[in-house]
Amino acid sequence: KSPAGGEPYFIYDPETQQSYDNLDAPGVLMMGVDHLPAELPVDASKHFGDQLLKYIPALAASNGEVPFDQQSDLPPEIKGAVVTSQGALTPQFEYIRNLRKANEEAAKIGQATAD
Repeated sequence: KSPAGGEPYFIYDPETQQSYDNLDAPGVLMMGVDHLPAELPVDASKHFGDQLLKYIPALAASNGEVPFDQQSDLPPEIKGAVVTSQGALTPQFEYIRNLRKANEEAAKIGQATAD
């Protein structure tokens, strides 16, 4: 039985192989939420959004035209999460350039051996 989201519990009677929504029925109390993996992203998104809200005022007030290394008005949590600024990778994420180059070279080698 696939339980409804609001009622994840049901009774399963192994002798009759029947399931019951009545929790007073004879049998074993079962809990199953088959959509639980889909709920995890919802909970994670809500939590992330709730945590992000406190940074919105500083982010909105920051001047993105100032060079990244001079942006002293960003909270460290936000500054550390900025991947690009003004079309360039920020210092903490410059490794991505080398990673992309290595991936492109590996793809070329893989394609050359496939031909």
